[in-house]
Amino acid sequence: MYVPQQVRLREKPETDADGNPIFPEAYWGWMAVRGNNRTQARQSIFHLNSRDVLSGVPAGKLGRAGDEIVFDPNIWLAEFSALLNKEFAESTDDSDPQSMSRARRAASVAVVDAQLVVGTPTPQRLYRIVQMSNRRDHVHPPLEFDPVDRSRALGRSVLGMYVAHGQMDEKTAEVLSGLAPIRELPGARPDMSVSELRDLRSMALLQELFTVDPYKRHLLRRALSEGPPSTLKADEINQRARTWSALTSLSYPKPWNPRIGQMFSLKVREGVALSGRALSDLLASADTDDSAFEELVSYRAAHWLASFDLIEADRGSLDGQEAITDSGEHVRRARRSVLNVLQALRHEKKRKQAVGVLRELAAAMDEGDRRPRRVRLSGVPEPGREMTALWIDLEFPKETGTRPRKAAALPAPRVSAAPARRLAPAQPAPMTSGDPAASAGTGAASRTPAPPGALPAQGVQLPNPAGSIAAGHTPGTVGSEASGTLPAAPLQKADLVDRIEALIRDVSTGSIGIGQLLKELKDQASAAPQPSPIGRARADDAVRLLNQTVARLRQLPELVEAMAEPE
Repeated sequence: MYVPQQVRLREKPETDADGNPIFPEAYWGWMAVRGNNRTQARQSIFHLNSRDVLSGVPAGKLGRAGDEIVFDPNIWLAEFSALLNKEFAESTDDSDPQSMSRARRAASVAVVDAQLVVGTPTPQRLYRIVQMSNRRDHVHPPLEFDPVDRSRALGRSVLGMYVAHGQMDEKTAEVLSGLAPIRELPGARPDMSVSELRDLRSMALLQELFTVDPYKRHLLRRALSEGPPSTLKADEINQRARTWSALTSLSYPKPWNPRIGQMFSLKVREGVALSGRALSDLLASADTDDSAFEELVSYRAAHWLASFDLIEADRGSLDGQEAITDSGEHVRRARRSVLNVLQALRHEKKRKQAVGVLRELAAAMDEGDRRPRRVRLSGVPEPGREMTALWIDLEFPKETGTRPRKAAALPAPRVSAAPARRLAPAQPAPMTSGDPAASAGTGAASRTPAPPGALPAQGVQLPNPAGSIAAGHTPGTVGSEASGTLPAAPLQKADLVDRIEALIRDVSTGSIGIGQLLKELKDQASAAPQPSPIGRARADDAVRLLNQTVARLRQLPELVEAMAEPE
């Protein structure tokens, strides 16, 4: 599809001896809005480029002598066609596309229908139709597109879906797509700084790609071909994160690897709800306000650091990368992930310095994206000393990014409006002595007393075998007595082993009981007139919790084996 485009020159062209302009003041060309890659590939066969087609072909490419440029397409097209016909007649048929003449290659180019758009009363609708088709080609490309373009195309597909279903206005979609200035975004004020404008757009994108609105989540899954929320996987979460990161980079001088944005857990599939506080407020209060500091580190720090080349996405190995210290020494940088850097910023002893780094990065953006300065432990910038990736590694080392700054409380399980009834845990069915699960679950508890602070061995709450799921009670929640707190003093190795064994027995016993109760519920449901005793929403919650539990359990055998005695 081609749309006519006029290119006008700002400066008047020079004139010849007769006073005539040496070249035109304006050029008309047919811009390929679809099939652009095909057009460029065809031009490469002809040994032409878009500049030649638009502004004139050198005489040498037409078989003429001299350095004249032929501007009129009515002239150069006829001459160029005659030149190709002559080359075709003089060349031999060669089956090898690498060695055959350009005339033979040109004759082999597939012929496709072209659409010429000469006018439209609704240019925005035409643009959206063309872009939607082009986005599909970027997401499932017939040709190669880099990860940044592919991720941006995904994001524009989502925004186009919102516009098509009336969930977003055209202007907002244009700004978020990077096609209009950020100052045209609703909520932008004339006095906003560069960092505030970039932040406004980035946070708006984040809330659209990880929306809490149920209908938008439905449209988002359609646009990205995702499954239901209960089956949303880490790969799909990362795809959204890359999309957010790639679109955010449009507001910065140059793009970064969109994998910088891969910093979220599966919790974000329920959506991201921000505080709504202004960036200036968050930066001003981050020293003492934990929620402000966490919001800055979680959703801003990675992109800000990446925009100044201070961090990069983990590529699997950085062994070959070297950096130069202030003294000129060559050192090898450690491999680390973006999450590790963010966790190092959260370290309690580095809090003031981390806040100072964030403030300095924002100030550098506001001052023309200058190089940011290093920051002392007190949070004060060091004049004349530029921040580098090596400095980040040294001041916020990899070792400090392995543990959270503060012990985070486990999220409370979701419950239905009807309170769950607490029942005594169901006893598993008797098992034969040859069953390894039985041998692991009998006798060991009586031989080894639980250490202080250990979770009770019977703390798992199971649903009513008589059909509490159908009656509206929440299945498989963990009681408050099973959520014990960690002791103030660290446990000794022997006590830790005992506690681990007790928890493993709890999981084994609970899984057996859950299986028995589900089988009993299935048998009762088969005999009842209504064969579906579990509501859709509750089933999604239960399946999601089971999948999360299974995913965690898969990692544990390897950890146990790594600490076991050799055979």
